[in-house]
Amino acid sequence: MSWDAVALRVALFILAALVMVFLGMVLGIWLSPDFVPTDFTPHTVVPGDTMWDIAAANAIGAPADEVLADMMDANALDASSVLNAGQTLLVPVY
Repeated sequence: MSWDAVALRVALFILAALVMVFLGMVLGIWLSPDFVPTDFTPHTVVPGDTMWDIAAANAIGAPADEVLADMMDANALDASSVLNAGQTLLVPVY
C-alpha cells in the first residue's frame, strides 16, 4: 500500500470522526430537555435561607441551577439581591 493511500485512509478516518463528534454535539443539544416551569408556588423566606438552598429543595424534575435561574427571573432578582426574612418568593414548579 502506498503512502498516498495510507494518508487518504487516515484523512478519511479523521474526517469521519470529526463528523461523528459534530453530530453527537448537535443531537445532544437538540434532544436535551427544556425545563419550563408549569406553575409557581410561594415560598416565605426564613432566616438563613439562600436562593441556592430554596432552589435545591424545590428541584424536583429539573436541575437546581435551572430552578435557581427561573426563580431569579420570576422574582426579578440578580446575584446581588439580598433575601429578607418574611419575603415571599415565587418558586417554579416543573
